[in-house]
Amino acid sequence: MHALKVLEYETVRERLREHCETALGAASAASIKPEMKSDLVWALLEETGEAHRALADVTPPSLGAARDLSGAVKKASKGGLLGGEELYDIGNAVAAMRSMRSYLQVKRNDYARLW
Repeated sequence: MHALKVLEYETVRERLREHCETALGAASAASIKPEMKSDLVWALLEETGEAHRALADVTPPSLGAARDLSGAVKKASKGGLLGGEELYDIGNAVAAMRSMRSYLQVKRNDYARLW
């Protein structure tokens, strides 16, 4: 689409991906597709603005410890045993997510769109 080329959509998406702290976030950013419905675009812009204000208000905890655990989860769901490194990664990911949840829960009323 010509408009996406003019707006340098791929460049913007790549810059977003570069700012992601985790591989999962980068993969999510790389798969973002443009939205064409104006009411949804405005709602997403409001959500983005709220996220920006939340980040500017207080620095959030790091999610760097959150790894892609899909392989370990799939293995465990089939009855497989997880090794020490996998369990360590799971523990770190859970701790990172718990910290983020605590950070967001304090702000829940201020940033309702993020829930």
